[in-house]
Amino acid sequence: MSDPTPINTPFTELILDFKGKDLPSEQIESDYNNTLNNPNNYFVAPQSWNESFYTTSKQYMLLLSRGIENIVKIKPPFNKFTLISLFQRNSNFNNVKEQYVTISPLTKKLYLIGGNGLASGVNLSNITDIIDSYGCGLENNWIIMALAEDEGCALIAEEIRTGKYRGFFTNNRNLAIRCLNILNDLLPISGKMSV
Repeated sequence: MSDPTPINTPFTELILDFKGKDLPSEQIESDYNNTLNNPNNYFVAPQSWNESFYTTSKQYMLLLSRGIENIVKIKPPFNKFTLISLFQRNSNFNNVKEQYVTISPLTKKLYLIGGNGLASGVNLSNITDIIDSYGCGLENNWIIMALAEDEGCALIAEEIRTGKYRGFFTNNRNLAIRCLNILNDLLPISGKMSV
């Protein structure tokens, strides 16, 4: 049996070059449950997530993503963070649209990136831009970033086979800005994002 075609996304090289410690799926779930179920905790990231590399399932990708989304929801001051979320499929957004209805007015700016019709019919705040990523080569990527003037974090991953992802989490703002620049280079000129 031959090897499947290797994944090659705009972020493959960055993911493969990333130097961080391995983050097992069980640790993702444990940290998420221990950290985010405490309402007095202003989540940035559990210490074990800092500069970590992982290969995991969609289930754990959702927990990692929710961790970043919660930065916007519970970490004061509000309206400090620009949130950037890429959705591989519009149905992925539909599964979390209520979260984004809650999150959108708490952001400085919200960018939703995905297919034509993403968030169609969903009432989001006026600070939301929806960017069509058709033809940009991002179909296999999972990306979410929270960026402010003085801090930021990013979850960058690619689907290596159905439901299985590899990628990294970083709270290094410079690396998160580098990821933003890669995204901006890929998106149409009308979809350029800023912090």
